[in-house]
Amino acid sequence: MKKYLRLLLFLCYSAIAFSQESFIAFYPKDVYEKANAVIKDYKLNLEITDYNKFKLNKYRVITVFNKQGLNCLDTYEFFSKSTVVRDVEITVFNALGKEIKKIRKKDFEENSVSQGSVITDNRVLYFDYVPTEYPFTIVYKSEIVSDNTAFLPSWMPISDYNMSLIHSEFEIKYNKELNLNYKILDPETKITDHSIKVEDEQDLLRFSLDSVNAVQKERYAPSMYKVFPKVMIGLEEFELEGIKGTAKSWEEFGNWMYTYLLADTEEIPEETIQKIANLIKDEKDNLKKAKIIYNYVQNNTRYVSIQLGIGGWKPMKAAEVDKLGYGDCKALTNYTRSLLKAFDIPSYYTIVYGDRAKRDLVEDFVSVQGNHVILGIPDKEDIIWLECTSQDIPFGFQGNFTDDRKVLIVDKDKSKIVRTKTYEAETNRQITTGSYKITESGTMTSKITIESSGLDYLVYRELYTAPERDKKDHYLNTYSYLKNLNIQSLNLINDKEAVLFKEEIAMESVNYVEKYGDDLIFHYNAFNRMQKNSRKDPDRLLPFEIERGYYEEDRIDILLPEGYTVSELPSEISIRSEFGEYDLSFQLKSENTVSYIRKLTLKKGKYQNDRFDEYQKFIGKIIKGDNIKILINKK
Repeated sequence: MKKYLRLLLFLCYSAIAFSQESFIAFYPKDVYEKANAVIKDYKLNLEITDYNKFKLNKYRVITVFNKQGLNCLDTYEFFSKSTVVRDVEITVFNALGKEIKKIRKKDFEENSVSQGSVITDNRVLYFDYVPTEYPFTIVYKSEIVSDNTAFLPSWMPISDYNMSLIHSEFEIKYNKELNLNYKILDPETKITDHSIKVEDEQDLLRFSLDSVNAVQKERYAPSMYKVFPKVMIGLEEFELEGIKGTAKSWEEFGNWMYTYLLADTEEIPEETIQKIANLIKDEKDNLKKAKIIYNYVQNNTRYVSIQLGIGGWKPMKAAEVDKLGYGDCKALTNYTRSLLKAFDIPSYYTIVYGDRAKRDLVEDFVSVQGNHVILGIPDKEDIIWLECTSQDIPFGFQGNFTDDRKVLIVDKDKSKIVRTKTYEAETNRQITTGSYKITESGTMTSKITIESSGLDYLVYRELYTAPERDKKDHYLNTYSYLKNLNIQSLNLINDKEAVLFKEEIAMESVNYVEKYGDDLIFHYNAFNRMQKNSRKDPDRLLPFEIERGYYEEDRIDILLPEGYTVSELPSEISIRSEFGEYDLSFQLKSENTVSYIRKLTLKKGKYQNDRFDEYQKFIGKIIKGDNIKILINKK
């Protein structure tokens, strides 16, 4: 139906010039073919009149073809006491270019950045447009003025996969004396010949990009920040909520943060200090003291969700968090830091981009960056990282939200960019041990133990507090290839001290074994079977990335039914590749017991698109090994 509509529009309007003010939803096939949305025109006009004042006008014309394209609308503006939305409006046109709706500023909804947030002066003005038909086109216009020049806008003309661009430009008017810096972030992945054009005149800076067709997101594709270009700008001297700052170096910028945003927030009530002193009185080691204090914070506070936003960089005072018992990432991190400081334990308030897709701070462009805060405790040449927003995550465990990326540690005269912990493949371990018994009638009964550590711990620990129904559904989905599966017993152990999650499972599967005349045949691998290979991708455009590696090891005994024997065991398998390693071996431990050992290492890495077929073949060999069947003969 969508293709028919687009063809109809093409036939009806192919003779019509697509002028600047035409909002008919017609585009050439190569523009819309892979697109959820097309940006026809996107203009950012920024005027910086002083180190503490700017005005920003946005103009955006975007056609949306389907529900997924709604994510590209971005019909919202942040504001605070220092940032004012002067005007905002949306005009909606149908596929034929007819205006069907006008949305003015009074129709927008206003809300805090996060419901229940302890930050009440940062808000968002937004409108969630619900279309009645596709395609449709909107024209979005807004104007904001702000005293917070720390948050000058960046320009990312293409902000997602499956989005085409006709034209976009970013124009900046400013006084040269303000020392405005900019950086063009060229994508690591060059997928188009189009480049950002730069015009740098006396008091005018203009960036533009034209005619980029949508890029289809492919499996294991890099994050959009590594694929699409972006321009960052920043003043060497800026203002944030009335506080003048400097961004000439990370050390100066960190000093400014420490002095003006953190220094006056550290006071802790004497009653709390005495309480902590009593808890750590028997410990001499600073790390053990820090662990006790971290557990105290987890047990006595809760997290209120809010990300770093306009004007939201200064944390609540530690005394307020102590009194209220809650805070956002900044407040809880600073509270933990203040408690540690009260007992002469050094720690670093640390700015990071929190995201499961790894994203670095841009090291060679000093500016306000990041969307999350964590805490670092120096330990000789290492840093122990603490996620202060979680009430149950183990001490020193980061997880995949902040691992392996460049961050800014804030410390007086020592601020710098460092990298957080990298969880290598051998650290992310899943070890499965146990046995299963098969019967002549075809039933398989088993008892196994699965131990997960490293980033695998994070994945499975969420099961610990899940409702019983959700736990059962998890295992039914995990072992969906086991027929008529019945979970007979389940015991989950969350060992925070060892950062180890253990699953003890007893289960039964009916019709697991197939009859083959008088003989029986079955899959040897009942519990950790890689089943499906990704479809082939002969026309792949993008490189691919395995962001995190892992290691699996299975040691399982198979108990055969009485009266049956194995005439021949499967051959050993050993695969070595740049992508990883796979080993499989079998042993006849006794007349009625076969054991197998399976080991798989998948390595992290970045690879060009022409190697994807090679990766597929590597995975295909593992799938073949995992799905071997064993034939046992009746005596």
